[in-house]
Amino acid sequence: MKRIYIGRSIITKELNLVPFRVYEGDKVEEIVKKYPALSRILIETKDFPKMKNEKVRIETYFREFEKQVKEESYGRGV
Repeated sequence: MKRIYIGRSIITKELNLVPFRVYEGDKVEEIVKKYPALSRILIETKDFPKMKNEKVRIETYFREFEKQVKEESYGRGV
């Protein structure tokens, strides 16, 4: 499945996501399973036209994803 990333740039040990880049493959699907909030900003390319102007919603989704990444990296925020 081809997905396009619509969040802000993010770089971690396992991720390097750039806005408006298309990603595909098993590795991408594994990361989406690990971080469920990512599926809201790494969307199927067919959904891009209806989401591209939803800046507030995209920012909210990005913050949820960012929180998941931080919790995973820092042991659930402890």
